[in-house]
This record gives sequence, C-alpha cells and structure tokens, in this order.
Amino acid sequence: MVIDIGQGLGIDEETLTTVVIDAHVVRRELIESSDPADRIVAALAMGQASLAASMLDSLEDRGFRATALRAELAQVQGRYVDATRIYTELLRDSELSDGRRAMALQHLGKAQLRSGHTQGAAASLSAALDLRRAIGAPPDQIRSSEVALAHVLERRRPR
Repeated sequence: MVIDIGQGLGIDEETLTTVVIDAHVVRRELIESSDPADRIVAALAMGQASLAASMLDSLEDRGFRATALRAELAQVQGRYVDATRIYTELLRDSELSDGRRAMALQHLGKAQLRSGHTQGAAASLSAALDLRRAIGAPPDQIRSSEVALAHVLERRRPR
C-alpha cells in the first residue's frame, strides 16, 4: 500500500520511503518547477541520489527545507548517523513551526529506525504523531506517522 502525499508522490507503507505514484504529476509539479528544492525532491523520489546531491551542492539556500533535503539525501545514501545529526540540529531551532517540527521528528524517527535505534525512533515518531494530531495535520501526514510508528512497535515486540 502507498499513502498518497500529493505532487505525484507517495509513502510506501512497507519501506517508509517516498515513491513516485504518478510520473506525469511529478514532472509537471516538481521537475518543471522553478523551485530547485522541488527538483531535488523529484530526484530523490526517483532514486537519483547523485543528481540530488549535485543539485544540493549548487544550492546556496541553507534554510530549513534545504537542510531537511540534505538530511533526506543522507538517508537515501544510507548515512543514517548523518541524517540523525542533521534532523536533531533542525529540531534545536526554538522558532520552528509545529508543522516543520513534526516533519523533522518524523524523518528523524525513520533515520533512527533504519539505524536500529528503535527506542529513539519510537519516541520521535510518537512525538511526530502527537504533534500532527494536535495541529490538525492533513490525513496523509497523520497516516504516515501511524504507519511508521507501527513499524517501530513491530520491531520492538519480542518474538
């Protein structure tokens, strides 16, 4: 199953990764966008990590979205410690909006899960889910947090 997150993208419920579900929409809304960050999102979703890395290297922006994309690239490349560090740094910003904080917690939790830190992942994903519910986040974001947290709880369950 895939959670439709818009712009032709989805979250695969088994792998918790971003996947392309409608290439035409990805092309129209992301690849052809004037925003370089949108093109980086498309490259990451299409499995083109080296292209995303090249675009990020040339991006002068050091704001939240660009930094989060650098963390996402680290995850795609299997550099979970780097991703965890970057998301943790983003979360130190006391001015971060609740929506961005929830997103950073969600992605931090996924990086922690992939690196085997299930206790930290459970805490991060639970906090993301609670925050998303509290702010009335869109249903796809809440569902994504629920699915990710379920993955962690399944891994923590004794066998």
